[in-house]
Amino acid sequence: MSRPIINRILLGIFIVAMLAMGSVYLRQEQQIAALKKEEQQLLEKQAKIEYLINEYLVLIDNVNTQNFIIRMAREKFGWVFDNETIYVKNDPPFQNPTSTLPPISSPTPGAAQ
Repeated sequence: MSRPIINRILLGIFIVAMLAMGSVYLRQEQQIAALKKEEQQLLEKQAKIEYLINEYLVLIDNVNTQNFIIRMAREKFGWVFDNETIYVKNDPPFQNPTSTLPPISSPTPGAAQ
């Protein structure tokens, strides 16, 4: 074979090899981008889990304190101390927004009369 034919064959092999390496490079870049996105999601999930763990650790530390026991008794069971006065705000269901407004002719609170 002559020299020019060998050079063309080598050039063709080189071009095919470069295209194959470029294809592999692009696939690797896509995989890297996907893995970085997954890493970010896992880091966010880890931060949320660490936050929940810290909240539970605080609750565990406070479980045997008197304030915690009193708060839980009030929230969960509605318990109160003897001779304690409890004020409950009874809001009527929101039906008519104008019914809660004062009449227009009434003076405003704190205004001089």
